[in-house]
Amino acid sequence: MLTSAVLALVLANLAPLEEPLLSPAGPGGAWPASMGSRLLDAGEAGTFVSWVETRGQEARLCFAPLGEAGLGEARVAASGTGWMINWADYPVLAAGADGSMAAAWLERTSQDGGWDYSAWVATSEDGQLWSDGVQLHEDASGPEYGFVSLVAQGRPGSFGAVWLDSRNMTSGHDGHDGHGGGDMALMLRSVTADGAGTPVLGPELVLDDRTCECCATSAIAAPDGGLEVAFRDRSAEEVRDIVVLGLGGGGLFERGGPASDRWQIAGCPVNGPSLVASEGLRGLAWFTMDQGLGAEAGGGPGTPTVKAAVAQDGLGFSPVVRVDEGQPLGRAAAAFDGAGALHVAWLEGASEGGGSARWLLRRVTGPGGAALADLPAARTLAETSGSRSSGFTSLAWRGGERPGFHFAFTEIQAAVSEAEPGSRVRVGFVAQ
Repeated sequence: MLTSAVLALVLANLAPLEEPLLSPAGPGGAWPASMGSRLLDAGEAGTFVSWVETRGQEARLCFAPLGEAGLGEARVAASGTGWMINWADYPVLAAGADGSMAAAWLERTSQDGGWDYSAWVATSEDGQLWSDGVQLHEDASGPEYGFVSLVAQGRPGSFGAVWLDSRNMTSGHDGHDGHGGGDMALMLRSVTADGAGTPVLGPELVLDDRTCECCATSAIAAPDGGLEVAFRDRSAEEVRDIVVLGLGGGGLFERGGPASDRWQIAGCPVNGPSLVASEGLRGLAWFTMDQGLGAEAGGGPGTPTVKAAVAQDGLGFSPVVRVDEGQPLGRAAAAFDGAGALHVAWLEGASEGGGSARWLLRRVTGPGGAALADLPAARTLAETSGSRSSGFTSLAWRGGERPGFHFAFTEIQAAVSEAEPGSRVRVGFVAQ
């Protein structure tokens, strides 16, 4: 039982949810279960929420516009059977200012019920009529192709697709990170909408030939027409730090990111970074087991930490600030507000242990990315489970008369039957 003092503290840290939680539902009504929500700020095209609904062996990727009036008409970008969907790697959506859209999802390739899968992509010129899907990668000999990021590029109907590619790996799920031998690569290729026909895919490009195997990528469009992508790298000594790569419109590479955390771990932590941009600023949030400044890799167990940093010129992110409250599980999401202040949401475990957790939100810079002497208190967005099934959250800024952030997450429920699922996507709003 909560004491009055503890209850008062909890209530004081609850974010002022001025609007009720929304429950997105696909055309014709919600399917039995939903998960894998993402919020997409498409600039002039507006904000969208995407999510996955499942019914038996069927799955569909749904999306809907989101604004002050709530959810708009839901549509389906892709559907099928045999999709590969899990708590960390799920379908994604991108939208251009011209109304064109792209979607990516995963399909199982193993015939024996195994975990091998490939990545597929479809496009639409208007978000209404969608193309058939096409395999994103030319090679399909590896066990896993996923953690796709899609970014709208400057040209109409043009997108950049980044993914983790296992063509140099062997199949297997017997290690700490659940993978066989070999190296996972970070790949890039262009995806262009071609009317109702299948997407036109450009040549493949290897961005990094050795990355962490199952930490999500995060990509943004660059001002010069290129893109920038954050990911967890993997050195020969198993140091897995966050790196940001910039690929300019002229094909030039720039490699940057925050100072090394020197986190050495012989397996993937399934905790990728979040990279966002606003008016020339770049914001980055990530989870790490911080070894401390100047520490040697593997020098100790490290401290679980959620960090954030802003880059105002180039890809040098500093100063780095600690965001969490001491028991972070990570799964960070970043977003800028209308004044250019960076905010970070993450999953914080209970101080007394157990399986409960909270999605928290904290402002980590002042306007224009300015450093703060002290961080303001974190606010609770939602109570949830600390299990993997609670997935990840996402943020999107909403301006207008009632400015604040939309946030989306997976609510875990007790599964009673197929008609009463164990998970449901929720969308909330918190005033600034």
